[in-house]
Amino acid sequence: MMEHSRITLMGLGNYVSELEEDQDDCSELEEDEEDQDDCSDDCFETDISDASDDEDTEDGGGGGGGRDKLVDGMAPTPKRRKLAGQDGLRKAKSTGKYPEFKGVVGAADKVDPCNTAFIDFVKLLWPDSLCEHIAEQTNLYATQCGAKSWKGTHRDEIWVFIGIILEMGIHRLPEYTDYWSTDRLLGVQAVKDTMPFNRFKSLRRYLHCNDNTCIVDSRKITSKIHTVSETLSTNHLAKYHPSQELSVDEMMIKYKGRKWGKIHMPRKPVKLGFKVWCCSCSCCGYLCTFDVYSGRLTGSSGTKVSEKGLLMRVVKQLVEPFLTMNHVVYMDNFYTSGPLIVYLRKHDVFVVGTMTKSAAGFPSDLKGVVPHKGEYVSKTVDDICYFVFNDRKVVCFATNVFPETMPDAVFRLQADGTLCAQSVPPCLPAYNLYMGGVDNTGRMRKTYGYDRKCRRYWFRILFHFVDITVNNGYILYKHNCVRVGEKPKCLKGFRLEVIGSLLSMSRTCARGVSGLNLGNPPSQDIRVSVSRVGLSRGRCQICVQDRIPSKEQKHTAMACPNCTIRICHEHAIIGHRCSKLD
Repeated sequence: MMEHSRITLMGLGNYVSELEEDQDDCSELEEDEEDQDDCSDDCFETDISDASDDEDTEDGGGGGGGRDKLVDGMAPTPKRRKLAGQDGLRKAKSTGKYPEFKGVVGAADKVDPCNTAFIDFVKLLWPDSLCEHIAEQTNLYATQCGAKSWKGTHRDEIWVFIGIILEMGIHRLPEYTDYWSTDRLLGVQAVKDTMPFNRFKSLRRYLHCNDNTCIVDSRKITSKIHTVSETLSTNHLAKYHPSQELSVDEMMIKYKGRKWGKIHMPRKPVKLGFKVWCCSCSCCGYLCTFDVYSGRLTGSSGTKVSEKGLLMRVVKQLVEPFLTMNHVVYMDNFYTSGPLIVYLRKHDVFVVGTMTKSAAGFPSDLKGVVPHKGEYVSKTVDDICYFVFNDRKVVCFATNVFPETMPDAVFRLQADGTLCAQSVPPCLPAYNLYMGGVDNTGRMRKTYGYDRKCRRYWFRILFHFVDITVNNGYILYKHNCVRVGEKPKCLKGFRLEVIGSLLSMSRTCARGVSGLNLGNPPSQDIRVSVSRVGLSRGRCQICVQDRIPSKEQKHTAMACPNCTIRICHEHAIIGHRCSKLD
């Protein structure tokens, strides 16, 4: 057992000069225009030791004198903080214990981004056959419901529907009916020109991904979208080779309705919803493998059964495709345990993670240890190094990648904004740099993701996977741009191009390929009082014909003078097919 105390900056002149020499030998990392679209250079086969800082400081001096030096007492810039973290990782990797990666990194399909439509990158993950399947199941479900006014849908119309959903993620309005509003300050012309509101509402009403009569395991949360989930899981894994560093964590899908399997996590930004176990590339946030948690198992008597070893089974399942390639998996203390590290090491997978003192395998003689502020205590058991580090609070680490001691101190950002040399656990710089892979995946999804209340729980999961698929397609596009030396677009620009391609498919629908009922264009409100046409106040007859749930049907005292039927305000401003005008 060894104790390592904090080191001040005094007497570290040689260390600072060596760090400046390291900076002189480096080349600057390219950064994206948009912060939310950043991809680490490890994904693009650029070693972290090649990072540098070639920009001039405020002094404007050339050569080494104008460089952004890591000197105590200076206000740290984002670039200096990044250099400090990379320097600590370089020194940890220089110990020789970091494994040599046996795999390849990047997109599996080498595509020329200059001659390829952006939608094609999305179709690598979400093929046309999947939309054909959804169209077939939607038509089947409408038939099973006995929908009288239903007109069959097809593949291109499903693509258009997805395009409108993606547009709602970028252009967010209070209600989805607002996109078809005749108010010039509220309506979205691109959506109104693509699909009538009545048709969109009808598609949304009968949209289905699986036949209800053929569901095998109804206890799974994804039983309603089993085919979509399995197809995406296979394609996401096959179309991309992640970097050596992987991140395992959970992601939440917001849902507040009634459904078993819903999880309450008060410390998460999304506190109520469905949990998704995720394994992402730590460098760019590409979601490689996932599994939607369906809650605890139910026994024969109907009672909940606690599953022993659940977290270990989840991690094994997520990293199973990456065995024997010397990947390094970063995870938090919710997953890390001694038996899991031993199991993964037998299959050439290494682990760096935080750990609780109550976890299996944690050394008993370290459980009561509380080091002084800025110090850590370490111990090696069966080639696994355990650390107890007292920083802002006591944090425990476990790893079989890094040794017990660092070759040198590293610079760390202090509470007063200065940088100070400090002795830290060797795994800490790498953990801070690579643990946020799944967080990056969630951040990209939230930026332009579809977020609208819905009664049907599986809609939330389906549209979550739609957003994740588009983001993964963007990462594939970005990798191919870097490969050929082209500057990639930002995530918003990529999404807009994809949405434009999908909405343009409405021309095929408008030609009547499947006999769609396009309805009348939006018009002014021409309704009159029901007393003028001999009716009384009641439910909108269009709502009744469209088989809208009774709780959502509108009551109105207005009617169409041509059809002599009651019509609510929503259908009046959107337009309906008047029987006497056809």
